[in-house]
Amino acid sequence: MDAAVQTSSSLMPQKKNPDILELVRSSCGRIFGHVVNLFIVLKGLPFSYNKDMEVFDILIKKIKPSDNKIKNRINYFLMATDLVDYLVNKGIPFCEAHGIIGQIVSYAEIKGIQLNSIPLNELQGFCPRFTSDVYELFNPWVSIKNKKTSGSTHPEQVKRQIQLAKSLLDPK
Repeated sequence: MDAAVQTSSSLMPQKKNPDILELVRSSCGRIFGHVVNLFIVLKGLPFSYNKDMEVFDILIKKIKPSDNKIKNRINYFLMATDLVDYLVNKGIPFCEAHGIIGQIVSYAEIKGIQLNSIPLNELQGFCPRFTSDVYELFNPWVSIKNKKTSGSTHPEQVKRQIQLAKSLLDPK
C-alpha cells in the first residue's frame, strides 16, 4: 500500500497500519447494529400494533408533488456527472473530463452559483469543447433519459422496476 494511506504504529516505527481499511472494517459493526435495531422495531408490527405503518401508508398516498416547487429547488450540481459524460462524448478521456468538471464545480461553489448559470465563454475557459448544447443537460428530464443502465432513473428502467415489484407482490 502507498504510504499516503498508512500511518506508523504508535509502538513500532517500522510498522505501517492500513488505517483506511481499519476504519471501513469498524464501520461494518455500526451498520450491522443499525440493521438489527431496525429488525427489532419492525419484528412485531405485522402481527400486533400496526398503526404507525398504516399512518405511513396514508401519508404516502396523500403526497402530491408540486411541479413549480420542484422546479424551483433543482440543484444543478446533480448534473455534474452529465457534464463529465458530455465531455467524454466530445472525445475527452474520462479522467481528464472528471478533472475539468471538478474544477468547474469548485468555481461555481466559490462564486455561489449553480452550474447552469455559468456563461458559455467561462465554460469554454475550462474546456474549449463546450458548445451551447451543454445547457440542454440542465433539463432534469434530459438527465434522467440519458441514464440507460439497468436499475437507472431512465423512464423505461423505472417502469421495469415497478412491473417487477408488482409481479413480486401479486398473490397469483
